[in-house]
Amino acid sequence: MAEEVDIRVQLNELMTLFAEAKPTDSKMREHYAWIICKVLNRDSALLGSVQCRRLLAEYMRLDMERPSKLHSAMLASAVKVASAYSDFHFIPFINMWGLENLRDEDYEQQKNNEGKVFPSLADRVGRTYVTASLMRPDEKLSDISQKKMDGIIVAMGLHKPIPMVVSRIVEMTSGTRKVRFASLVAVDGTEATCELHSLMKNPTVESNANVRHFVNVGQLYDVILKEKSSSEGRKVFLGLLSQKRLDEVFPCCIGYVEHIDVEHRHIHIYDNQSRHFVSSGQKVSPKVGQYVKFVPVVPAKNKFKSAIILSYVVASDGPTMFGIRELVVTYINKESGYISWDLADKEVPIVELGTEEPTFTGGYIPTNFFVERNIPIPEVGRKLKAILFLKRGKNLNKHPYIVQVIG
Repeated sequence: MAEEVDIRVQLNELMTLFAEAKPTDSKMREHYAWIICKVLNRDSALLGSVQCRRLLAEYMRLDMERPSKLHSAMLASAVKVASAYSDFHFIPFINMWGLENLRDEDYEQQKNNEGKVFPSLADRVGRTYVTASLMRPDEKLSDISQKKMDGIIVAMGLHKPIPMVVSRIVEMTSGTRKVRFASLVAVDGTEATCELHSLMKNPTVESNANVRHFVNVGQLYDVILKEKSSSEGRKVFLGLLSQKRLDEVFPCCIGYVEHIDVEHRHIHIYDNQSRHFVSSGQKVSPKVGQYVKFVPVVPAKNKFKSAIILSYVVASDGPTMFGIRELVVTYINKESGYISWDLADKEVPIVELGTEEPTFTGGYIPTNFFVERNIPIPEVGRKLKAILFLKRGKNLNKHPYIVQVIG
């Protein structure tokens, strides 16, 4: 404790001296710089953000030799300050420090007296940079520093941030404990998994800064991915809650709620391109037959397509927004209880987007469909306007499925 107090006393005396007389003696300036470094290393978490930033600025004002052991030590101090205070602008500091001043030793792993290995200074700077770049995407490195940083990031196996949405949250057993994982998907189908603690609220956002952050399905994160992958998908280094809306990044669709699995809390939705989506984990309660505006989440490998429901569609607008198809009745079999129909425009067949499934230009519909809805059974040649899509039947084959006849 006495030593810590002595260092603080020396620092205060030197700060006063340099503020008044501005000594030019190189040894005194170097001694002053090392005192600053030592105080930051010991007490950065106690000094407060303003004092830490003031000390770093004081060091930069000394204009010490670079590259040097001292200059690298001060960069390590800045890494500590950045980890302690979200209001410290790390990227502008790097620009002043100059990554071209990294020494060969700064790329080497460190060992303590007990032989424990620690990441190199370059790795620690890289990790701090990617976090800072997520928090403040408008702050950029100089061309020289950016080139150096790109090399560091590649060597660490990290990638530039991409927006990804939480499509599912699952609970898995890891050893003796249960862990909750998030499944994330990007617009291009890139998939990733991570424990929920890897997804955080941006600490630079002041509103509700002290409120605990909960990860929910449908949230958009700016994510740094690791190079290495596994059978569960790409791994996440870090994800910060994006300040963009989900529909600014992902396209939106109009869907028809075809079925609700109450037991599993799954809402089954189809779009007008016959794609089948499942919404789960959201606090929404649509009804069967309702139209919704949703974000389609389509992984590149996983066949489970998720729907993030954004809003409900007014019932009168739903069919038009979904897409109405015109049919022509071609045959009626009252004994067997069905009618057959063809598309009025056979040049636009019914097919599921993104698959090689068979296409259809016609199909069948039970006569009970009309009876149950108090609609007269149409005659041969009658034109109908309908909402339809392909759905897999009990024989596991897909076929045109009509859910609504209009007019």
